[in-house]
Formats: sequence, structure tokens, C-alpha cells
Amino acid sequence: MLSVSQSKQALTDFVADGGHSITVNNELVSMIGMDRDACIKYLEYLESHNIPWAVTDRNKLGRITPYKENFRVASKLGCI
Repeated sequence: MLSVSQSKQALTDFVADGGHSITVNNELVSMIGMDRDACIKYLEYLESHNIPWAVTDRNKLGRITPYKENFRVASKLGCI
């Protein structure tokens, strides 16, 4: 299991937005948003399976979610 400091460092390179966004060494390299209808379908899928989610609608730090408390706790723990 990762410690809090390890978990903060663990995610420095990743792909998001259905493969359309690339982050390397915590720097956004490229970002093309997901198709809106596909995104809505996926959020409906997550909701129907009780899976918490968050989205961003701008190329800025921040997120939209009905699960604010879940993400607040995770943030305090250093998980996100």
C-alpha cells in the first residue's frame, strides 16, 4: 500500500478523456475533450452502478461532481 506522500507522487503520467488527453510529468501535453454524448452516457453508466465520478468542463483545475464529500476526504488524505 502506498503512503500519502507516495500516492501524491505516483500519478505523474496518465491518459484521460477516452485517450484524448496526455499528461507527462504532471504537465498537460495535449487535451481534446470527449464527445459530449459519449461522456453523458458514461456518466449515466457510472451513476447506475453507484460509482462516484467527477468531470471538468474547462482546461482548469477543478471538477463538477455530486460526490463533493467523497473527493474532499480523498483530497485531505492526499489521494487526489
